[in-house]
Amino acid sequence: TTEIYTLSLHDALPICGKVTDETCEISCVQGYTGDAVTKTCDSDGSFSGGSSSCIANACETGLPPHASIDTADCQGKTTAQTCTVGCSQGYTGDATIYVCGNLGAFSPSSGPSMGLDACSANECDATTLPTVPGINTANCLGTVTSQECTIECEPGYTAVGGSTATCSPSGGFDHSADCAPNSCDVLTLPFAVTRESCQTATTGMECTTVCRAGYTGESSASFSCLSSGSFEGILECVPIPPQ
Repeated sequence: TTEIYTLSLHDALPICGKVTDETCEISCVQGYTGDAVTKTCDSDGSFSGGSSSCIANACETGLPPHASIDTADCQGKTTAQTCTVGCSQGYTGDATIYVCGNLGAFSPSSGPSMGLDACSANECDATTLPTVPGINTANCLGTVTSQECTIECEPGYTAVGGSTATCSPSGGFDHSADCAPNSCDVLTLPFAVTRESCQTATTGMECTTVCRAGYTGESSASFSCLSSGSFEGILECVPIPPQ
């Protein structure tokens, strides 16, 4: 007679309780794959027949699908093997040990499965934001991993590049934002002063002027380029009386 036995180890034999010339069939237990073989009880008390080989199956389901959870350690794990599931870079939380079950799915070795709230997003370092004059990054304070925030330019400045910053898993902000100072209109200078030295003045800069030809006054004066695009300053210049 032939009876069927299951093994998880590739070359073990059950104690069949067979006598000479009786046979038994050996197959793999759930979670392992291999061909069944028939063994015969020989007259010397040993079993003969094809060799048995059972290969552990890989698990492919059961792991948390959230981007905040790192399951890389579980890649390629097979029946009965364990792996550590933790938080992805940029997130904080406790790790959990998962085991590959005989049904082809992972499950925690103890306790509940890791949910979406198992790993908390970290706050990005505000010192990695741009600090050039005219840039306003207040909207980005408190931004956490994978979140975006808007960088703005102060009055008197114009955005150059992108206006969005992203909090990266490394803890810093990725951005291409910049703010360029605007030019001031030389037509806002007093009519009686020279304009040449102020042609390239931009927000926050100062330029020095003198009275133009045909006018007289103090030797010189500084004018400031305001965020409004106008110049501010005082230089009293009066027309030179005709001779």
